[in-house]
This record gives sequence, C-alpha cells and structure tokens, in this order.
Amino acid sequence: MEGQTPQQITEAGLDSWYSSLTDPDKVRLKRYLDCDTSSAEKFLLGVMDRAEEDHNYRLAVTAGAYALTLDLEPLKAFKVREAYIDGLAGAGMNEEAKAQCAENLELFPSIREAFLAENGGELPTKIVCRNRLIDIVVGVDHDYETADKALDQFVAIGIMNEDELKYRKQSLKIHRMQRTFDNIFMIPKERSLPGDILPGDHGDDVYPRFLVGVDRQHRIDGRLEMLFPNGEFYAELIGGLYLAHFPEERMGPPLGYPGALGWPV
Repeated sequence: MEGQTPQQITEAGLDSWYSSLTDPDKVRLKRYLDCDTSSAEKFLLGVMDRAEEDHNYRLAVTAGAYALTLDLEPLKAFKVREAYIDGLAGAGMNEEAKAQCAENLELFPSIREAFLAENGGELPTKIVCRNRLIDIVVGVDHDYETADKALDQFVAIGIMNEDELKYRKQSLKIHRMQRTFDNIFMIPKERSLPGDILPGDHGDDVYPRFLVGVDRQHRIDGRLEMLFPNGEFYAELIGGLYLAHFPEERMGPPLGYPGALGWPV
C-alpha cells in the first residue's frame, strides 16, 4: 500500500527513521530493502555500502548520520563512521568528512586490538578514516604540511605501521613536487631522448617513468637536488625545458587524487 512502511524497515526497528525520510529518499531506499534486518546498525551499514556502490552518496549520508545516533559499542561505531565517511567524501562534503575522520582516529587506540583481531592481526590496506583524510588534505586542500603531520600521528596511534612512514612521506614529497611543475608526461621506458644531461645522471640503467617539463626559471635541477640529495634522478635540457627523469623503483604506486599516497579509497 502506498505510504506504508516496508516490512524490512519495521524488522530492523527503523520506523521512526523511515518516516523522517523525504519521498525521493524512500524511493531510493527501496533498492536496498534486502539488507540485513537483524539490527538497525546492520541494516543501515548495508544501505550505506550499497548506496555508495550506486553513487547514491546523499542517501548513504542520510543513513550514516542516523546510524551514528544509535547506542553502539565502540568498534561498531567505528565501522559505521567508516562507511559514513565514504558517503560524505562521495557527496563532496569534505569538511564534514575530515571531522568524522578525526573522530575515528581519536577512537582508534581504544579499539585497535579488537580491530586487528577482526583483520587477522594485520592492519588492512583500506582504513577509511586514515586514507580519506590524506586523500582530502592532499588531493583537495593541497595542505602538505598537515598531511605530513597526519602521517606521524598515524604511527603514534598505531593505525599505520612505522616501517611505512618513510615511504609514505617520500610519496608525499613526490606528489607535492609533481604539483609544482607545469606539465607531467608519461613516456615509455624504451624511448631515447636527446639533450644535455644535468647533474645526477644515473646512466643507462635508469629507465624514466615520469617526464616533467618546466620553464628554466624554475631551476628544476636545484629543486630536485633538495628532494633527492643522493642524485636519485637525472635531468635533461630539451627544447628550452629542463626535463627530469625518476627511477621507476623510487616512484612507488601511482599518485594522485583519489588515493594520494597509493592507498585505496
């Protein structure tokens, strides 16, 4: 009957929430009524996950905001907020997403052991509050100082392994450097380029992965010397541009937004 609360909503104990939804959201929700109805939390988590897969981020945000009002034990609250953060990020609500990331990061030390137990004793690659925070701070805000401090915080609270810190910070430096330059070109390894080799040449054993072109005034050789003091690059002067080449093994996974440091989001 039109206007009647679906049975699944009643089974999950969400009649009150359902009655507060707009008519368009009620229509969207019909696609996800087969979610687990054994508890309000499980149903709403299912709705968020499915809605995010369908890019119905606003519905995911609506479900997540209500889910966080439920009386949840800490680990369950952490999981609900993780799904909520993804919805917020998908909806472009970046400031609220960052605030919710901060909430979960603050909560993490108290649930770390239980969280690890559910993940085979290891930190999974995808931890939303960690990955999305870096994603937004780097990919949207371009705030590299905050991102660098966040990486230190991640190690301090145990949400990132210490042996990752150096690599992640190096990736952050490379990401920042790439944004500084005017053009980035992908080139095949086998391509041979003419020009004068500037300091830092590694010889024929180095295969370029990225080719970066900037005006001479940027003094690309000096900037790279600061980031790679051990000569882990070489540069050429071609057509009025300094072109920098980086050894592939130093680049790590592809960088950019989303997944600014190579983490999945």
